[in-house]
This record gives sequence, structure tokens and C-alpha cells, in this order.
Amino acid sequence: MAVASPEKKEKKAEAVSNISPDVVMRNLHNTIGVPENYSHTRGFNVYDNRWRINVYCFANTDIPSLIKRLFIKKSFFLTVDKDGNILTGI
Repeated sequence: MAVASPEKKEKKAEAVSNISPDVVMRNLHNTIGVPENYSHTRGFNVYDNRWRINVYCFANTDIPSLIKRLFIKKSFFLTVDKDGNILTGI
């Protein structure tokens, strides 16, 4: 079995690490839009060009409360290219 050289692994890691989570999240929102009761989005690189993006929304409750409850409305496991464009996962 062939093993990748350390130089190849380092170049691949450099290419992926240049992508900002903001770019990936912006591309996601441009593709799917923003859901009702939207709060915020969090994203992080899992490995290589794979990203986990969670979209949080406020919960609709009939009981008045001082504390707003949040939940993950959508969760995506995306594959992106070197520019942060979404390739798969939606």
C-alpha cells in the first residue's frame, strides 16, 4: 500500500487551512437561504476539505420566557474546493 509523503500531506493541509469558515458559511447561506427564526451559524473544518456547518434557530414556544431557546435547525457535512465553494453535502 502506498503512503503519501509528508510533503504531499503538508501541501494538502496548507491548501485547506487557507479557507475561512466565514466563506464556507456564506456560500451555504447563498445556496439554501436563511431559515425562519434564524440566530446564527457555526462551522468548522473536520479534516481535509470536509466541513461541519450547524444552523441555529430560535425555538417557537407558547410560554413567554426571558431566555430564548436555540436548537440546530440544520446540520451539514460539506465537501468544499480550495476556494470554499460547496461541492457536495447539500
